[in-house]
Amino acid sequence: MSVHKCPNCKDFGFVWQVDEDVSPLTIWDCGECGYRAFEDESLESECPDCNYQFRMFLKDEKLEYWWCTKCGRKTITK
Repeated sequence: MSVHKCPNCKDFGFVWQVDEDVSPLTIWDCGECGYRAFEDESLESECPDCNYQFRMFLKDEKLEYWWCTKCGRKTITK
């Protein structure tokens, strides 16, 4: 399992899990700040800033946004 920078606190502690009892989406949790977001893996795309192939579509209780795990760009959609 890989650890990424958290889009909320920017510390390295953002890890994923799959738990069908909680959600059909991939669950991302930050062990540093407690932030939780859900990823729809069918919507992954390339980052327009750094051209990295792993830009994720994440949803939390307030926002829906694209987030690049490489350059950290966060593009809020809703």
